[in-house]
Amino acid sequence: MEEIILLVDDDPVANLINSKIVKNILPGSTLKIFENGQLAFEFLQSNPKNHYRILLDLNMPVLNGWGFLEKIQDLDFSDGLKVHILSSSSDSKDIEKSKNFPQVGSYTIKPLTPTTFKGILESGAK
Repeated sequence: MEEIILLVDDDPVANLINSKIVKNILPGSTLKIFENGQLAFEFLQSNPKNHYRILLDLNMPVLNGWGFLEKIQDLDFSDGLKVHILSSSSDSKDIEKSKNFPQVGSYTIKPLTPTTFKGILESGAK
């Protein structure tokens, strides 16, 4: 089963940089970009038969990262979905809150670098 990488962030510059990092490290990967959590959630609802690795920003319009994490609780991906928070927030409350969501595999402070992305991939969190 194919793994699809979702970038969920409202910042076009971050999406451009992050997509280049992903494509350099995983050149054959399928990559989808969504500017808010609602668009990403609708995509997941319509495409439940894949494995997903999601790089999720927390602060976005329409549906923020926390709202997205709440909504995906009701979807059944049988461990085929792993979220990696990629946020500008270094607030310890946010980091602790992220641990309440079983789909969250890591919490990384922006910006994403090739080294941190490789770490996400090597963490075994698929």
